[in-house]
Amino acid sequence: MTVPAWLLICVLSLSSLPAFSQDQEIQGRIFDESNNKPISFVHVYSHAAKGVTSDETGFFRYHINEAQSSDSLYFSCIGYASVSVAFSDLEKHRLDSIFLAPRLFRLDEIHVESKKGKTPKSKQIIKTAIAAIPENHPAFPVKYKGYYREYIKHEEDNINLLESIIELSDSGINHQDNFAAGLLFKRSSPDFKMNPGLMRPYDNENKFIPYLAAPNTTANELVLLRSHDPVRNFDQNTLYHIDNLQSKFIKNHEFFPPQLTYLDELAYYAISFIDKKPIKKGDKELVTEGTIFINTSDYGIKKLTYAGFAREGDNWLKLFGLNLEYELKEQDYYLNYLSFNNLFMTRNFS
Repeated sequence: MTVPAWLLICVLSLSSLPAFSQDQEIQGRIFDESNNKPISFVHVYSHAAKGVTSDETGFFRYHINEAQSSDSLYFSCIGYASVSVAFSDLEKHRLDSIFLAPRLFRLDEIHVESKKGKTPKSKQIIKTAIAAIPENHPAFPVKYKGYYREYIKHEEDNINLLESIIELSDSGINHQDNFAAGLLFKRSSPDFKMNPGLMRPYDNENKFIPYLAAPNTTANELVLLRSHDPVRNFDQNTLYHIDNLQSKFIKNHEFFPPQLTYLDELAYYAISFIDKKPIKKGDKELVTEGTIFINTSDYGIKKLTYAGFAREGDNWLKLFGLNLEYELKEQDYYLNYLSFNNLFMTRNFS
């Protein structure tokens, strides 16, 4: 019997809200110039507006009015050189393609030293960054207003799209996050198929994550998404093999030499990593990999990408992916976006 595979995608964006406008609309996709792969979570903005963020496929929509017609559209993402394109050069009636060039430098190309006068090592940079989380994040209560989207992908079909405008509360980094949220607006899309059966809880039998145990919980997907943030929940178990960022992350991974990148004239270490001891059983193997971006000045964690894969023989299967970014405002880091996707399978579904 064939067991159907589904991909659950959850995205929380606190940097921008979707535009519901009658102004002229520009649509496009953003790609990595070096490999033509789509780039997710690129900041797209003009001088006259706050902007939007590209989705998991690099797709974006941007609404312009007559006052902006002489302006340019800017594309900014850590790890890439920023690009600007005049509105007059963008297509108004078909999909634009925007290409960003990677911008990473070896530390031996640029003179960077630690306080001890030596080129810093990856583990020490990360250890310092984790220790600095309490002082780099607000110790006071914070309220966010943001956009939340979840949907399920099966082959070429998108199913069960739910969109919400929400208000989140965070009691501060010195307190455990209780994941409080208030719903301001919610809608489902008539353009997406609906299958309520896929929204049932995981039971690790009829709805399960291949190779991994699903959480035994009735919490909604937004709560699960926020609980998977290893930076905000740095002293708790959050995600497979990151486990507890404070006590297990460095032990569980091997780190490549740090590189340097820039965003808005700020310098960041970019450190890629893989798991130290992949789980192996016969010809099956579970592996994880990711990249962490850390401010070279205050050691604030700017961005973290993380993914898990299963290998069976010569076949590779992506099991999950995490993508998060924090924004520095007045010496504190605030959540900018948080995205998580995971593969799940079903059997005995009608």
